[in-house]
Amino acid sequence: MDKFIFLMKDLLKRERDAEIEETRLLVENCPLKILERKGQCLLKLRIWRQYVGLFNRTVLVFKKNATDELPAHSLSSGDIVGLSLTSPNEEIIATGIVSKVLQTSISVAFDDVDKLLNLSDDDQYKVIKLANDVTYKRVQRSGCLTLIDDYMNE
Repeated sequence: MDKFIFLMKDLLKRERDAEIEETRLLVENCPLKILERKGQCLLKLRIWRQYVGLFNRTVLVFKKNATDELPAHSLSSGDIVGLSLTSPNEEIIATGIVSKVLQTSISVAFDDVDKLLNLSDDDQYKVIKLANDVTYKRVQRSGCLTLIDDYMNE
């Protein structure tokens, strides 16, 4: 049983690390237009609206403009995304969770309000899909990893 528990914990960590590395390489090595064509990001978005959502998170609603539909993409509710200026090689300003996707807009909830203070409605932003480590974080928050560590140290 000990070997199985140790193996599962190790595999979970490896899977998470591989997803993070794969996403990092994709973002670093692919031009933005290709990422947008693959549905991994949305370019030239503007902040359309801002409000406070559940758990006091700041929700930003992004649109291309008032009437244009967003291009085809793979972003959906629950995805972890990075927000940065549209220019290539821009640092990620903040990370958030997609809360709503419509044909003309995408809403993203952010925890860290301080990082959003200097955003301008006039700037163009990109929203890019990041590695989804939700499963790993849920297992971690549930205390399962701590219980496994305690069990292994007995």
